Amino acid sequence: MQSNLSPPRTASRLVIRKPQLQHGVLVVHGAIALVVIVLVTLTLATMESFLAGDQSLSARHAVDMTLRGD
Repeated sequence: MQSNLSPPRTASRLVIRKPQLQHGVLVVHGAIALVVIVLVTLTLATMESFLAGDQSLSARHAVDMTLRGD
C-alpha cells in the first residue's frame, strides 16, 4: 500500500491580499472616524453655547408666543 501524498495543485494559486488594499481600507476608516469625531465635537459645542446663553429662554418664549397667538 502506497499512498500519494502530493501537495494540492491549487496551492500555488492562493489569493493574497495586497498590502496597499489593506492600507487603503485603514486610511478610509481613519478618515471616517475623524469626521465623526469632528461632527460630534461641533454638535456638543453648539449645544453648549446654545444652552449656556440666553437663546434657550428666547426659544421657549417664542414657542409660548406662537401657541398663545401673540
